[in-house]
Amino acid sequence: MKRLFIILCLFINLPQINAQSFWNALGEAMQTAAKNAPYDRSSIRNSIRSWNSCRNGVLTCKNGAIAYYGTNGYQYTMSVPAYLSSKMKEVHYAGGIYTDINITDEGYYILVWNDTQWYGYLPQGLLDKLRSLPSSTRFRSVSFNDSGNYIIVTSDNFYTSSSSFLLFYQSKKEELGELYSANIWQNGVIFCFEKGPTFYGTVPTNVINAMNSFQGVPQYIKFNHRGDYLICSSTGYCAYNIVDIDKSQLASTSSN
Repeated sequence: MKRLFIILCLFINLPQINAQSFWNALGEAMQTAAKNAPYDRSSIRNSIRSWNSCRNGVLTCKNGAIAYYGTNGYQYTMSVPAYLSSKMKEVHYAGGIYTDINITDEGYYILVWNDTQWYGYLPQGLLDKLRSLPSSTRFRSVSFNDSGNYIIVTSDNFYTSSSSFLLFYQSKKEELGELYSANIWQNGVIFCFEKGPTFYGTVPTNVINAMNSFQGVPQYIKFNHRGDYLICSSTGYCAYNIVDIDKSQLASTSSN
């Protein structure tokens, strides 16, 4: 839209340009804006700035980005799966409280709200596990990747499809205390414990640096391999690096 505004200003100040040229340029600018819209993250950045707060969200490369604050205020980009955005609206108008949300680059997703309810399009292994848990289970986070690995953090338990994730968690829980959440991207995981976060596997260096310099104790850290991140505390204090997607790179972007 900035490009469109500049073009309009140019034509206002250059009356010698004929009408046909104006409409041709305007049409091209509108087409460009429409093509770029699904990859534009400015709405997320602007919303977080205006809220001066953020509780959680998700940052994918191919299927959009979401941020939410308070009980259920939210913002999402155009490329978020339609069924998920529709469910978010439904929960919002019903007065539900978002607990966690995740999307993968292959299009799987989950929304958890009121700590006990969930909705999603999920890999079969995770779906089977969630269905096997008691209806009274209180979720803190549900994260997974397109390879079928998952981590479910509840108020009193830790479930995962990966023995490596389990061994790492067990090696850290006595030192770092209660686990608030875990988030997987590709083969990397960030664990948010009560005494601070830690990571396993491959996590971008800038995300690690931001995690370690965060002022406070993160409750959720969402990231991707491009180095986007969203770090949120329980009070809503947050830090983020959310850049627009270059759609020319999507074809070579590996999934999580």
